Order: sequence, then structure tokens, then C-alpha cells
Amino acid sequence: MLTEQGRAFHQSCRNILGALEEARDSARNARQLRGRIRVSTGGYYAETVLAPLLGEFAALHPGISASAPLPRLGIRERAPASRRDS
Repeated sequence: MLTEQGRAFHQSCRNILGALEEARDSARNARQLRGRIRVSTGGYYAETVLAPLLGEFAALHPGISASAPLPRLGIRERAPASRRDS
């Protein structure tokens, strides 16, 4: 059995929790991510891991512009030895 003060405290707590839940729901519904993400990386990781993840992320958050430019390393690719010797 609660005292009158206990009942008043309990009701105040219920009101606070209700307001918190309302605020959280409002923030969830109004929140759309916007902006730009730019990630600098390259090579195998960028192609096999990062690119698919950025694609999924972009589909989930259309307000976000995501890019991962591959750096130019200035290294000339060499043909395999079997092709060079021909």
C-alpha cells in the first residue's frame, strides 16, 4: 500500500516515462540522415568490403552521399611473365 506521497511520486514517474517515450518516438520518426561521407582507402579492401557496404548504406539512407575514391598510386601494371616473353 502506497502513501499519498508515494502515489503522487509514482504518477509523476509514469508521466515522465510517457513523455520520454513520446520524445523518443518523435525523434525516430523525424530523423533522416543527411550529409556526405567520404572514405579514403584503396585496393582489395575497398573493392570487396567497403564498396558493397557503402551501397547498402546508401540504399538505407538516401539523404547521404557516400563515396570512396580509389587513389591513383602511379604504379604501372606489368604484364604476366608469360605474356612479356612472347
